[in-house]
Amino acid sequence: MAEMLKFGTDLSFYERLEDKKDAEDLAGRIEVYQTARKNIGDKEKEVYLRLADLYKCAELFDTSVKYLYKYLDRASNKEETVTAYTLLGNGYYYLGNDKVSNYYFNKAFVLGGALDPDLIDDSVLEFFTKNKDKAADYKIVYPPEDVDYNDLLDEAKDLFIAGNLKESFALYEQVPEKSPFYAEARSEMAVAEFLHGDAEKGINLAREAYRADPENVFAACNLSSMFYSKGDYVNARKYYDKAMAIESDNLEDIFKKAMASCEEKEHKKALELLAILLDDKPYDTHYTFLSGMAYLNLGNLTAAREYFHAAYALKPFDAVYKYYVKLTDEKIELNLDGKPNDYPYFTQLPEKETDKRVKLVSKLAEKTPRELNLKLKDPEVSDAILWAFSAGDSEVQKTSVYILAAAGGKYNKVIKDLLIEVGVSDYIKRIILTVLVINGVGGKVGLVIGNIYQKIKIPALSEEFPDEFLYAYAGCVSVLAPVGIDDFSKLVKAASNVYEAVKTSKERVDGAMLSALMCCKSGYPIVSGTNETAKLFRVKKDRLEKFLCEFFNGDNKSGFSEPGTTDK
Repeated sequence: MAEMLKFGTDLSFYERLEDKKDAEDLAGRIEVYQTARKNIGDKEKEVYLRLADLYKCAELFDTSVKYLYKYLDRASNKEETVTAYTLLGNGYYYLGNDKVSNYYFNKAFVLGGALDPDLIDDSVLEFFTKNKDKAADYKIVYPPEDVDYNDLLDEAKDLFIAGNLKESFALYEQVPEKSPFYAEARSEMAVAEFLHGDAEKGINLAREAYRADPENVFAACNLSSMFYSKGDYVNARKYYDKAMAIESDNLEDIFKKAMASCEEKEHKKALELLAILLDDKPYDTHYTFLSGMAYLNLGNLTAAREYFHAAYALKPFDAVYKYYVKLTDEKIELNLDGKPNDYPYFTQLPEKETDKRVKLVSKLAEKTPRELNLKLKDPEVSDAILWAFSAGDSEVQKTSVYILAAAGGKYNKVIKDLLIEVGVSDYIKRIILTVLVINGVGGKVGLVIGNIYQKIKIPALSEEFPDEFLYAYAGCVSVLAPVGIDDFSKLVKAASNVYEAVKTSKERVDGAMLSALMCCKSGYPIVSGTNETAKLFRVKKDRLEKFLCEFFNGDNKSGFSEPGTTDK
């Protein structure tokens, strides 16, 4: 098939290839359209819609949403945009994010005038048409052991993931000790404390959860993992054995046992448990990858290669899956089959490989644009750059943005595409916006911040400003875009006004203050005054007001034309 796929020049070619696949062979059908994406994705946006639908069928909802954003970003008319919004509503429902799901359904309704029921799954329609206030249910049920706290626990977990630890804990604390949900609430709190660096508090909460319910797999596995992380392998094994002794056919419990088995290097037991999970979700790439790791550590390279290839075929953009495909291929060529290994089960590169790629990226930062374009043609180099955006090191990601921007040309498209990737942090997206503005890459770009898509227009500055002003303008764009501003024509005028006012000043005004002044003078209603502007740009409010009075004669010091918007 690989030889034939090279000659596919339109969508119909790949549709015929898909027709030759068994309808149940989702992996094979996905592979067809992944190849189509590489060959014709730029001119056939329908490819992204096909991929989104196939990934939804495979229950890989995060990847489905990834391709829906790509389709939305390429939508050229109202009908296509409404379709994308509606399908994003479906996608976020399955991801458990009801608020974002409702947001996209509302966007589709407002733009299209009605929702197309053919695009909305029956389970989604049923959920959103219930006339029941689920959020208030738990407040009116008595006694506490009869209360269903599932919604509260979901909300608390969402807050924790978003970084709102205090608000998350406030919800967890509402679960009373007599409730059957108490152990789960304490276990979630234990994980949160442990991940935030307070190991002892995390362990104490995990013990509390385990004492409340000794048959709770989550609590026992938490204690096993926490003691393992601390190097207390005796206690880790003790609670691992306790967890494994608990009988449960709950799939979440089976997953926790599988992960604990991976940690304890019980590879065969891990495979046994992962097989149960894959029987339920055969296309789950995480379960598939973990199975590959278990076989790799057992020394069964042929089986490991099969699982790594299966995961990579479903997610060919995943740098870690790609690395392990290459690793097992190399080991098989060296006849190392049967030799046990000791690779960590984390979905990340081994430490040695990570260090190698970090050094490679750092060295690239010293190259000229011409040298970068030549270097980026090397698969090892391009892999390292693309890997950076899935790694957790923001400095490496930032350096990679600068490298791609310096290379220019087609690589501007690469960094623009990163603006709609959900997995790329808001911080890195602000860096990308800044770089695009500084490099004079204007026009419309798609942006996803907090799961919300918007199309923003970035006009380049029309006159030659000093570098400091250019950076301040770019910084202003990068801060305002995530709060809903999509047209920066007012900001261009504001930047000119600030430049004229400040250029003769004897007092130095730093970049953050210049950005704040531009924001104030732009008159965007979403920024309601100097207090909010000062917070957005992390400058002192009194100094901001001082400069506004000095440079603009105290005339409407917040810069807004609407009455009543200045701070008192």
